[in-house]
Amino acid sequence: MKINVFLVFVLIFSQCFSKKHLTENSELENKKSQTTFLAKPLIDSVIQNHFPYKNIQLKYSASVEDENEDEQNVAGTIKIVKDSAMWISVTALMGIEVFRLFLTPDSLKYINRLKSTYYVGNYEKLKQTLNTDIDFFMLQSILTNYIFSNSKNGIRTLYEYSFSLDSNYYVLNSPDSVQEIRQKIHIDAKTFKIKRLFTEMLSQGANLSLSYDNFSDFESRLFPQNLFFQVNTRTRFYKILLNYEKISFNGNEKMPFKISEKFKPE
Repeated sequence: MKINVFLVFVLIFSQCFSKKHLTENSELENKKSQTTFLAKPLIDSVIQNHFPYKNIQLKYSASVEDENEDEQNVAGTIKIVKDSAMWISVTALMGIEVFRLFLTPDSLKYINRLKSTYYVGNYEKLKQTLNTDIDFFMLQSILTNYIFSNSKNGIRTLYEYSFSLDSNYYVLNSPDSVQEIRQKIHIDAKTFKIKRLFTEMLSQGANLSLSYDNFSDFESRLFPQNLFFQVNTRTRFYKILLNYEKISFNGNEKMPFKISEKFKPE
């Protein structure tokens, strides 16, 4: 069983709009020339319609495929304390845990039970493994259907994106002037939920594709139960289908993480 596959899977995108309802498409069509100004209220509406939570627990099953077309089926639990900590357990056959991670905005720890090894450090090891930039907040956003930008300036960068209509979606595109990172985000016109996201990191020769499906209602807010994402780098390829089997909010925040004395550092 390839641990790198697991590592990518877990570590691996107002006044003009009401909070839950969109202005008429015809009105937006007439304002295409003002797309730069419409981007901010659209993004604000996406943020406002994101499910508010203090912490979240996700029980999942997943299939992971790499560039050799080797496929692995796994399951486990993801716990997130918003903007603070993330705990991920990966189990294989018969529910036996093979991998556990604990992440904060500035640290990364994991236990590899198959190899009896562990790692304690920062995100540089992960960035080197994936040959692309990824951090705590990007991973949190991917797992919870939250809008994000790879730019150092964060979501504020999205305010400069161009805006267009495509059938039942609003489409945000990064400006042509951006040379390092290109991004396209499809937002559902009725729910303001992110449906698809594509990010290309030109200098690193890497790209990330995300799509979300099967949104279910939780306390009048929608949350996806299916997440598909694909990672391409110059040397690696991963395709992951993640299914959330059970979703619970604001529950148990315990994130046990203990390294056995028998384990060796990587």
